[in-house]
Amino acid sequence: MNKCTEIRENSSSGGVFYELALHIIKQGGAVCGAGFNKSMKVIHKIVDDEENLVDLMRSKYVQSNLGNCFSEIRGLLECGRTVLFVGTPCQVNGLSSFLGKRYEGLLLIDLICHGVPSPIIWEEFVTIMEKRFGSKCCYVSFRDTSLEGWHNYGMYMEFENGKSYVDTQNNNMFMKGFLYGYYDRRSCYACNFKGLNRKSDLTLGDFWSVKRYLENFDDNKGTSLVFLNSVKGKTAFNSVRDRFDFKVLSGGDVLKYSGAYTNSEIDMENRERFYPRYLSGESTFDIISAL
Repeated sequence: MNKCTEIRENSSSGGVFYELALHIIKQGGAVCGAGFNKSMKVIHKIVDDEENLVDLMRSKYVQSNLGNCFSEIRGLLECGRTVLFVGTPCQVNGLSSFLGKRYEGLLLIDLICHGVPSPIIWEEFVTIMEKRFGSKCCYVSFRDTSLEGWHNYGMYMEFENGKSYVDTQNNNMFMKGFLYGYYDRRSCYACNFKGLNRKSDLTLGDFWSVKRYLENFDDNKGTSLVFLNSVKGKTAFNSVRDRFDFKVLSGGDVLKYSGAYTNSEIDMENRERFYPRYLSGESTFDIISAL
């Protein structure tokens, strides 16, 4: 848990990514992660200053568009720049394959991933909400904790006319569909990059079962689970460890701390129940409400 309450409040869980990314930026490096464009589409972008780093914080529950990021990262690395890339396990594997070799200046972070929802479904949801509030959406947080804290986070949206929307995860149609696996990418239902089959130096995620192991670390404000997968990952964490209250968990069956780290926890049957109705013209809202 980050010792700074403000950083934890602006993060998805314990505020680990921010400290690692800020450390890279202060060393003259660059950070590539998922943010929003002006149309509220989720894209990967590269930043090298603290001000723009904020856009890469918090989870985005949409498949991101990587654009030309892989080529840009290779260019930075060839010029001797340090780069931190954070993405889903498959994106990290994709970057590693694209580069063809490991660069000393590249730090790879992947996530304990639940799956990536369709960008088309997300764009439809934004359009519906913009019509409902009569204005363009200008800000989204998929992990708002203002209503019931970290354990029952929700979605928060702001619109250009000053109006806002907030709801908990089970009352938000987009989040409900995501959590039950109605419209994730097909490959997510049998992910090839679970468990130890990763190219990352570190894996970050929410420590949802923290109360079972470390009750005094569960204050409903967010606790991160961090896997150190390489010497480089351990060195990176050690460079910022003084920013956290943390405990080293016992070895052995470490995979028990997060089911999603090991397994695809979404059901293909839900996807197959959703898409025929969606492709026939029914709206996402109507389908999710009925299922």
